Amino acid sequence: MKGTRVKRIFNEEHKKFIKDNVIGIRNEELTKKLNETFNTKFTVGQVKKYKHSHKISSGLKSCNLPVGSERENKGYILIKIAEPNVWIEKHRYIYEKKHGKIPDGHKVIFADKNNKNFEEKNLILVSNSEALIMNTHKLIYEEAELTKTGSIIAKLIDKTNRMNLEKGKFKNDETSTKKKN
Repeated sequence: MKGTRVKRIFNEEHKKFIKDNVIGIRNEELTKKLNETFNTKFTVGQVKKYKHSHKISSGLKSCNLPVGSERENKGYILIKIAEPNVWIEKHRYIYEKKHGKIPDGHKVIFADKNNKNFEEKNLILVSNSEALIMNTHKLIYEEAELTKTGSIIAKLIDKTNRMNLEKGKFKNDETSTKKKN
């Protein structure tokens, strides 16, 4: 439209600061530095839009975090283990570093139910069927020793179920994964 002016929020000093400091840092950090330097209250969105409309790049690609970086996803901590963008749950990474690859059909659970406690003694390897049994029979506790005992019980139930299946004698009793009413 003729006569419409776009409001300019950045003065020449701000623009120079953005251009001089943009390389290698994310929009959040650039905005923070800009606001601290000039005692302003620019938002990340304003800085991002300015950069985009003036074709100013930090040189970073989105999610281009270095190997070893951590982030949270659905309550679990992920760690970047390789480029270009290879992430693994941190508890699996720690377990595999000590014990080798987690076998197919198995998972690592937290003995104390705290998925931010990465101590080696808090990580338990269980089969998927044992995890199902533990969940069905409520054998996972906030006390690590009780959960470890629960995993032993789940192993016994799972072994009994497998033996009964092999013999063709599977019964829906207390040894099955189904919960009694």
